Amino acid sequence: MTFAPILNSYCVLLNCSNKEIAERCGVSMSALSRYRSGKRVPRSSSDVIDHLAEGISSLASERGISAASSKAAVKRALTEGLVRSKPLGPSFAMRVDSLMKLLGIKNIDVAIPLHLDSSYISRIRRGERTPNDKRRFAEVVAQVAALNCMERGLLKEVLALMDADEALFAMGPLDIDSALSLAEHIGRWLLGNQIVESDILALEEYFDQLNRREYKGIVDRVQRSEPAKFPPTDNEPKARIYTGKDQLWNAELDFLKHAAACGAQNLYLSSDMPALETNLSPEQSVQYQEALLELISRGCHITVAHDPNRSLSDSIKVLQTWTPLYMTRRVAPLFMDGTTNRLFCHVNNVCECCALVGEAIRGHEEDGRFYLSSRPDDLKHYQKKMSLLLESSYELYYVYYSDDAEGMQKFEKEEAARQASGRGREVRPGLYENLRIVSYHGDCFVLYIGNPVEYSIVVRHPKLRYIVAHMS
Repeated sequence: MTFAPILNSYCVLLNCSNKEIAERCGVSMSALSRYRSGKRVPRSSSDVIDHLAEGISSLASERGISAASSKAAVKRALTEGLVRSKPLGPSFAMRVDSLMKLLGIKNIDVAIPLHLDSSYISRIRRGERTPNDKRRFAEVVAQVAALNCMERGLLKEVLALMDADEALFAMGPLDIDSALSLAEHIGRWLLGNQIVESDILALEEYFDQLNRREYKGIVDRVQRSEPAKFPPTDNEPKARIYTGKDQLWNAELDFLKHAAACGAQNLYLSSDMPALETNLSPEQSVQYQEALLELISRGCHITVAHDPNRSLSDSIKVLQTWTPLYMTRRVAPLFMDGTTNRLFCHVNNVCECCALVGEAIRGHEEDGRFYLSSRPDDLKHYQKKMSLLLESSYELYYVYYSDDAEGMQKFEKEEAARQASGRGREVRPGLYENLRIVSYHGDCFVLYIGNPVEYSIVVRHPKLRYIVAHMS
């Protein structure tokens, strides 16, 4: 685990308020909150780790909690988490500095809209200071950069700096919409894609699963078309409301069960709700995958639009769940690249017979409200809504199968073009028996699965491309 979840586990174990822990550890409540949320980690050269270990162990001793009463053990765990939390890619300061240098942006251009001193911007660019509101700082830098980029015609250079795929960003005419869209991309790049050791480990685990051919059982099961497991349900139009994070899971499962029982042939899933997929218990994950497999084995085709703004660790978890399903040939993976929304999170699922929709304030999913309906007027509305959402989506992965002659011809043609670009680099060559990974800078990475190759998966997911590009 990284630093934040380790610190959180100790805080939960102590069952103390943030104020009690902060006072005992000699840090401010705001600093403790940032450490616990993962928005900030202490510097390895500071005394913060020692103070945290001292405070946690003393509180644990007073409360008779032996699991956290050893200062040395607590310090060792926090230090290991700090190492795993260390960014392996360019830092926030390096990104800001390289972007401003590329576009010739002066410190004063950023300082004025932020009401800051130019010298403070210089210290941020050198990594000597961290903005109090990093997100707001990144937004302003991104807005200034987008306008400069468009005025100077440096889109290609900026996309290359961000390691962004030009095909995924169609620049329109010189207007405010184009500038806002580009600023959104730049802002995400400034704040995101920072690789930590735990991300590398998680991706290596995923590669190990592919190498062990753990997908084989799921693919074989679908091909055998096992009998249905869900009992039939009546088709009378119904509507039901669910509230709270726990009921969201019930709503999701009820939706899939109802779709299977009604014989849905086309299912569309779209969610940026953190409680779905990434926060499920192991038992819930199995149930979720079983429900999807039941639909697929009945002949249902699933289109799933993933959220590209998830953290790297969450993106990898989603990939582990879905990759075996991609290989069944009955799942089309997409991703939405619309306006980034930090306030609300949504669920939009629909098929021929029912729809599940809902929203919550991000971080407060326990207060969310979700609506499952099979009413004809609801279905008409939500099916139209989904068709509009899909217009703003891109193909996230391309899966090619060795026994699909037409698909392989297309893949080989694309492969020849990629190789001709001279940008390909094999990642961890010779490490896997049934897996080969090749990274193409600024475009994609390709997974060749099987020996001989059974599947070739072209991955264009921005954050995953970035992490693979930085693997040795």
